[in-house]
Amino acid sequence: MDNHFDNFGLEKASKAKFNLVGGQIKTAMRAAGKTADFFKIDPRKIQLLEDFNPRIKDRQYYEGTEDRPGIVDLAKSMKLNGYYTDKPLAGFVAKVDGEDVIYLTEGHRRLDAVLYWMDNLGGPEDFMVPFVPKPRGTTELDLNYALVEANKAVDFRPYELAMHIKRLHCMFGQTEALIATKAGMSVSHVKNLLAVAGAPESIAKMVLAEEISVTEAAEAIGKYGNQVETVLNQAKANSVAAGKTKVSKRFLPGERFKKEIKKESDTLFDAVRTVRDDNNYNALTEDTRKTLDELMERMSAMQKKLDEQEAQALAAAALAEAEEAAQESNGKDDVKDQEI
Repeated sequence: MDNHFDNFGLEKASKAKFNLVGGQIKTAMRAAGKTADFFKIDPRKIQLLEDFNPRIKDRQYYEGTEDRPGIVDLAKSMKLNGYYTDKPLAGFVAKVDGEDVIYLTEGHRRLDAVLYWMDNLGGPEDFMVPFVPKPRGTTELDLNYALVEANKAVDFRPYELAMHIKRLHCMFGQTEALIATKAGMSVSHVKNLLAVAGAPESIAKMVLAEEISVTEAAEAIGKYGNQVETVLNQAKANSVAAGKTKVSKRFLPGERFKKEIKKESDTLFDAVRTVRDDNNYNALTEDTRKTLDELMERMSAMQKKLDEQEAQALAAAALAEAEEAAQESNGKDDVKDQEI
């Protein structure tokens, strides 16, 4: 793997800690804007914590996808409908070199959309955004968990979320179980995200492009270990050759053969039975006969078990039908008695 691979710039995000020290909220807010039911401040005076938000600002971020609106879409909505004041930005006021600085911790997409609206779509130059500061005493860990919750309206891309979960786990020492509880996920999903966060470059690219799900990527990593890149690269090639854009289990090497073998299972069973019944069977080596005998025993036992299960299912269905008929008959008799 390329030692210079930086996980699309998200490796720094997975390790980001800022040691924020609380500042004077009202002082900072008044300097940036004015108070009302909430603070309204100049969006250009809001500072960003570099690498805090793991979103990748690529073409998809700005132009969006079919199920994930981009910044341009959001800016156009603001131009048409205005800024919804019930969706304020949120942040932390920190004391930096003796000054109170407003850092954004929630609402990164909305801030980018506001700035795009102002810079490119004729938005008012003096526009003020609603802003809610986090109370003093809020920890950096609190801010990181809040970021996960705040971005559920338009979810992080799977790989972005994986790197953020890695930050919680590695930089803040949060256990998988605790992350699952506080971030509203299953433990298994947290484990899968952490597996993907440490994946080789080619797999990371597949997850980022959403060509493979986090679950299937993590399962492949666990199953194939250091061979996983080779296996999933082959699976991707198989997917592309089939005219598909997603990598799934059915495209893994050997899966098509297994599928075809299942189709021929009856023929193979009959073939083994024919060999067993052949007059020259004893001419085979002892090891070969043992292999075939054990195979026939397993297949015969499986067939017997399945036949018994089918017979039981049929008997249960007949019994249920009889009971239903009896209940219906009793119901009719009750009606007749009432009529008499």
